[in-house]
Formats: sequence, structure tokens, C-alpha cells
Amino acid sequence: MFKKYLLNSKGLTLLELLAVVVILGIISVIAMIAIVNVIANTKKDAHIANAILLVNEAKKYIITEQIEINDSSGQTIYLKTLIDQQYLSPIKDPHSDGYYDPDETNVKIIKVGNRNVYTVALKSTTNGFYTNHVKDVFLLTREDIEIKAP
Repeated sequence: MFKKYLLNSKGLTLLELLAVVVILGIISVIAMIAIVNVIANTKKDAHIANAILLVNEAKKYIITEQIEINDSSGQTIYLKTLIDQQYLSPIKDPHSDGYYDPDETNVKIIKVGNRNVYTVALKSTTNGFYTNHVKDVFLLTREDIEIKAP
């Protein structure tokens, strides 16, 4: 019986073709949403990596320049200082074509007990703040990074 149906079949009906197109459309929408989320997470991970890079270079700067960290107010080191002292080159903003603002992007170091806590303010020259001293840089998560639309 099935063989007989296949022999008499002339092709796909319009309804069958429409069903295939709708299914492919749904699959492509799901794939696009997943791709957009992966791209956004990758950019947030790049911001976190840049924040850690900034802290590591600030640590080198503190050691080299023998800067004392005050218990009460802490110390703020700006990206501009690290660039001027040749610890870093300008850092490209992973979210835009610009760079992090050297006058606004900074590391704040506060002494808590016998250890230093490092927080970072990342500011783009085009998009605003991504993170503004929210928590210790080594505890940053994707949720702590706020990507602003250009």
C-alpha cells in the first residue's frame, strides 16, 4: 500500500512545503538566540579578563613604585598612569570599536585585614561603565558586567 502511494505521488503539496518552512524558521530563530547569548557572554568574559589584567599590572606598579596602601581610604590607580608608566598599552573595549577610557578606568585597592581587595571600574570611551567597583575583581561574574548599548 505504501509502495502504491509513492508511485502515485507527484511531489510535495503546498501545505507540506509550508510546514517544512515553518519548522526551519523556528529552528533558525532558536539558533540565532543561542548565538546572540554566546556572543554577549564572550564579551562579558573579555571584560572580566581585562579587569584581571588591569589588577595584575596595578600590583606590579605598586610593588615597583613601593606605594603604601592606606587602611582607611585605599589607593586608586588609573589606567592612564599604567599606560604612561608603560605597564600597559591602551586596552581595547571588546564591546565597541573604542578603548577603555584611561581617565576613568581604574583599580581601587583597599586593605582588609592583612590582604588587599582589588575592585575595578571599567569605562568605555563610547558606551559608559561596564563595572564600577562592584566587588573584588577575582570574584566578578558575568552578571556583574553591564553592557550598555551604543
